[in-house]
Amino acid sequence: MARRLVALAAPFVALLLQSVLWSIVEPNAWLFFYPAAFVSAWLGGRRIGLIATAISTLLVWTFFLRPFEPRYLVQAFVFCATGVAFSFFERRKTLVDERSLFGALIDNSSDFIGIADPSGTPIYVNPAGRRMVGMSADHPIGETQIADYYAPDQRTSRARRNTASSPKISTATSSRSTKVPSGSSATTAAK
Repeated sequence: MARRLVALAAPFVALLLQSVLWSIVEPNAWLFFYPAAFVSAWLGGRRIGLIATAISTLLVWTFFLRPFEPRYLVQAFVFCATGVAFSFFERRKTLVDERSLFGALIDNSSDFIGIADPSGTPIYVNPAGRRMVGMSADHPIGETQIADYYAPDQRTSRARRNTASSPKISTATSSRSTKVPSGSSATTAAK
């Protein structure tokens, strides 16, 4: 909530700065409002960034663009387009950051986490899962099947069950298999 208030205050801070320094920065009516639009989008996200861009446009138009001239429309359009771009690209950056964080959580988990396509071919296995089954980091995942991750005595019954149901998204099972470095397999109860 505080971030959003600060984000919405940015155009008014720009107005104050520009009013105090107008004799120095005139005729650059948009000078302090570009950073204000950027800060608003950065702190408040897309919606607040768009609102701050609209507020900034109204403030500049009201206080610094007198008397009206047609060229001000072009300046206002360029400013608005830039404010919209800041708002949308900042949200995209946030999504990329969230995906990176989620990926780091999966990669650093001590549990086996894997993703397979509907035919049972693994698409992704996290590093802990690779260690649990004795697979090297450079081993191609696509050359294996889900059944390869079960203990030998469970492979046929589980493979039949997986083939029969063919779910698009599989959930954790009640047990998991790990290969011990000597080549034997051990099954442990899931948490």
